[in-house]
Amino acid sequence: MHYLRLAGWLCLYCLVLLPVINQLAHAKKPSLFNDFVRVADETAGQQSSVYYIYRDQRNFLWFASDTDGVLRYDGYDYRVFSEQLTGDQEHVSYAAVAITDDTTLWAATWGQGLVSLNSKKQQVRHFSTTMSGSESLRDNRVQTLFKAKSDRLWVGTLSGLNYLEKSTDNDNWRLASLPVNHPLYGLRIWGLAEHDDKMWAATSRGLYQFNDDFSDWQVYYLYPDQVGDNRLNEIRTVASFGDRLWLGSNEGVFYLDPKQQALRAVEFAAGENQSIPRINTLAVDASDVDSPIIYAGGTDGLYQVNRTTGQYIDQQGQWNLLAGVDIRAIEFDANGSIWIGARNQGIFYARRQSEHFSAQLTYSVYSAQYGEDSALWLGTSDGLFYQPDSQDDWQQLKLPAELKQQRVPLIFLDSNSNAWVVADDTLLKTSQRAPNALKKVNFVKQQLNTENSITAIGEGSNGSLLFGFWGLGLAEYDPQNGTAEWVFNGNAELRGDRIYDITAVAGVGDFFVTRYSGLYHRPIGSKQWRSVSGPELTLPGKDTMLCAESYSPNTLWLCSTEGAWKIDFSTQQTTRLSEQQGLNSDRVVGIQSDQQGDLWLLTSRGLARYQQERDELINFTVHDGLPAAEMLRGAAALSRNGQLVVGTVKGAALTRPADLKINVFAPTVNLTRVMINNRDTTDQYSFTQPQINLPSDHRSIEISYSVMDFHDTSLNRGRYRILGLDAQWSDWRNSRIVRFTTLPPGHYRLQIEGENSLGSRSEEPLEILIHIERPWWQSFWLWLLVVSLVLLLAYFLYKLRFRALEKVNERLDFEIRQRTRELSEANERLRSLSQTDYLTQLLNRRGFSEQFKMLQRQFSRNPRDVSIALLDVDHFKQFNDRYGHEVGDQVLRALSKEMQGHLRQQDILARWGGEEFVILFPETDLAGAKVAAEKLRRTIEKMTVDGEERDYRVTVTLGVCSARHLKDPIEKWMSCADTALYEGKKQGRNRVQTKEFK
Repeated sequence: MHYLRLAGWLCLYCLVLLPVINQLAHAKKPSLFNDFVRVADETAGQQSSVYYIYRDQRNFLWFASDTDGVLRYDGYDYRVFSEQLTGDQEHVSYAAVAITDDTTLWAATWGQGLVSLNSKKQQVRHFSTTMSGSESLRDNRVQTLFKAKSDRLWVGTLSGLNYLEKSTDNDNWRLASLPVNHPLYGLRIWGLAEHDDKMWAATSRGLYQFNDDFSDWQVYYLYPDQVGDNRLNEIRTVASFGDRLWLGSNEGVFYLDPKQQALRAVEFAAGENQSIPRINTLAVDASDVDSPIIYAGGTDGLYQVNRTTGQYIDQQGQWNLLAGVDIRAIEFDANGSIWIGARNQGIFYARRQSEHFSAQLTYSVYSAQYGEDSALWLGTSDGLFYQPDSQDDWQQLKLPAELKQQRVPLIFLDSNSNAWVVADDTLLKTSQRAPNALKKVNFVKQQLNTENSITAIGEGSNGSLLFGFWGLGLAEYDPQNGTAEWVFNGNAELRGDRIYDITAVAGVGDFFVTRYSGLYHRPIGSKQWRSVSGPELTLPGKDTMLCAESYSPNTLWLCSTEGAWKIDFSTQQTTRLSEQQGLNSDRVVGIQSDQQGDLWLLTSRGLARYQQERDELINFTVHDGLPAAEMLRGAAALSRNGQLVVGTVKGAALTRPADLKINVFAPTVNLTRVMINNRDTTDQYSFTQPQINLPSDHRSIEISYSVMDFHDTSLNRGRYRILGLDAQWSDWRNSRIVRFTTLPPGHYRLQIEGENSLGSRSEEPLEILIHIERPWWQSFWLWLLVVSLVLLLAYFLYKLRFRALEKVNERLDFEIRQRTRELSEANERLRSLSQTDYLTQLLNRRGFSEQFKMLQRQFSRNPRDVSIALLDVDHFKQFNDRYGHEVGDQVLRALSKEMQGHLRQQDILARWGGEEFVILFPETDLAGAKVAAEKLRRTIEKMTVDGEERDYRVTVTLGVCSARHLKDPIEKWMSCADTALYEGKKQGRNRVQTKEFK
């Protein structure tokens, strides 16, 4: 009896708890897409109904609509293709699009038949009911298109099925129809699929299976016992997902049971009283292979089906999203985001919600630390927060009431279980294990005698604590005896300098980085700090460093505005990570290693993971779950159980790197627009491997491209090179346009590489062939003809003129010889005049200098005694003033003639200027020169110059200088002689004064 009562109570509890348990079970799988937005682009936003969305092999999205027809989306812009397909016809409604391997675009219209555009040939074809025989389209209202593995393109119309296949004799497509006696000949074809090597058609009267040669077929009904003139067995769509075939109908979603070979309905959970949805389309995210979800678009929103259980999924308390939207098309882009085409409501879009990061708090997080017990400490703009391990609730530790601000820019948890906190320029302390009221630390003011704020805290290799102070330097604190002392004061030399970070490198020593002064190092066992600089290491600029971290022996990582730098002290090698390697920004403000050995780089534009073994970077932004893209300096930490926290301007982000599953793929790069001379010529080129042929008089080429990754298009980048002009790649840049102005004639290959926001690069570049024609006047044959004619004409002219030229040449030779002789004589006269004094006919200063240099060359190999005498007429200015310049000139001429008569043949006499004369005595020592000069002085003293009215007499003073060589310049010799002359004048004039040359 006791057991029966217990069993009854258990049953009662189950009945009471069953609805709650059921609700919790449904809430375990929330939708990945919650925030649907209607596309409001100027082009795409005006579409009334979108019946089909197609993603091609190069990741373009194509939309078939009833407003502007066919649109193509490249992640940035929507381009309309309707005019290329149907000319300027208005109000052509499109039902489906497809692209075959030969880059032919196929468009199904509702009333205008089937249209194709071969982008390579720029050829448009139109298939309709007016075509003859078996090539006639079954109906001009085309419902669907399907590419089969057999390279057939199936065309489903309102009145039956057609297919297209390549002709064997050419590259054209041939349209064919099913046999008249086939059951699909006249049925409305809603959708097509390929499953188990069979073709399947969703029709207005059931699901049909058939083979390629139409010899075998089979039909399946939703309600076999109600086959007739009704819509109960109408199948509106069919798709193959995994090992099952799935159907959408007026009666909801069905699947084909492979064992029973019967159609089974997808059901709502037990106890749910829901109306059966009318399903128009089915889709799965091909990039998420592990997902069991099928997305079903109905006339009243978006439903989800679990293809494992065969049940509809409760999406956070509701069974359908986008309620009230008649969904006609579903497609996923390469990033797994969903695109919805709706009837009368255009295009909807929802980004796949990332579960990479969970946001914590909403304040700016300046500092993050994990304690010994994996408790998380955060210093924020609104105080200090503490979260014990395995708990969701945050505790805010109160700061002292007298502090003016609640901002906590710095936290440091040391190895002695202490928590050091900087708030309002005040150093505080508490226990990690039992956090309580924060208390002020007194040693800063009492022992270091400063009130400057602390900007960095670190633990040295010797177990001491190191504190960096704004504008002062570094202090060391001994936790054993509680004493502190200054160990570095270099920051005081530069106003506003501060220590940003302090770290210890195993096997090397302690390091800190500063705001302006660069990196400093204290080796193990040393007390001295020294600046680390080149040339032994390549480092970022001194005023660019922002942090320093070490995660392995002999290795140091530096943050900077020039990227992240790795220094290996064992090899003295430096490597750098920057935007050129795929980093989302060169401004790196923090570095943190995880348990897998990967590095997490905090930048001004998001977060990046660097896998060192693969040398691979992946970037994360707000689209991956980060609360903000702007990371804060040094705000990163890793717990013992592998949880990573990073600080942003809008809160902290947590993740577990070991559990991350990231959809990384190499994006394709596509041509999206070609502008020639500012005219859009895009429609003239193939979708793939385009070739641009231009005349020689083109002015400009502008090529737009897209990196086909829609995750965060603002961070996609590209670079290019044009082979034939410059083989060097350009820098990576966000611009999607390449411009060239007046390329010279020739053949070029423009190559464009792309990189997406995650840092993944395209496997192969987009290649565009460009041919610039040569102008007609630069053609090879024309130039060959011109050259030949010129040579022939020159030959004949040569023959005609040869004889006449011989005579002319003889006469010219004679005249040239004669004129050459005359010119030589004239030049000699000019040279003589340029070196001769016009008054005395002696050498002038220039002539004497030439003779001096010539004698220098003669004496250079065999040095001999040389003397120079500088002669000056005494009181000659007074003489001129008294008797006139004409008498003075007469005296100078007589004086020149008298000196010439008393000098040796080898002596060189020249008028140096005015009343000064210079005499060069070769092979004459100082004694000999003095004798010759004295003799000359006496001769002049006795000389009388006859005048018209009276006779005139003058005296001279000579300065003589002598040496055993002549290698010094003339200026030095004249200076020596002038000095001797000056001494002679001082001693009374009319004398000879000598001086040794030094």
